Amino acid sequence: MADENNLPPHTPNQQQFNYDDARELRSAQNLVIAASITGPVSMIIGGVFLGVIGLVCGILAFRKIRNLMRNNGPMALMAKRLQTACIVALVVTAIALVLNIIYVVSVYPLMIEALETGDYSKLFPEGTAPSTGGSNSGNSTWG
Repeated sequence: MADENNLPPHTPNQQQFNYDDARELRSAQNLVIAASITGPVSMIIGGVFLGVIGLVCGILAFRKIRNLMRNNGPMALMAKRLQTACIVALVVTAIALVLNIIYVVSVYPLMIEALETGDYSKLFPEGTAPSTGGSNSGNSTWG
């Protein structure tokens, strides 16, 4: 009888904490973090491949967040806050992906020409092309 007095009052419309929703929210957070990181990093390394991975992570996170918001459970408020971060990550990743695609399309003809002719100097700025190592002029690394 003493235990019943120590319990908080239970109202009929009080929603119970759902661990599945918490797991989905955590999964969505991880996907948003992945999308936030892969977008800008794809501009340095990874290119289009990493950009596509980031965009897929962002879309999956957005879908999970939207489903959590539909439940109107205790996780809906946190999902709403995470939705803003997800939209920002999607926009940044999409911009990075478009820039990577533009770069690949603009450099592709030069790469094909360099592979066909064997002259790779067009791929590098003036004077920075790697040496083939056949030089006897003494300017090489090894003397």
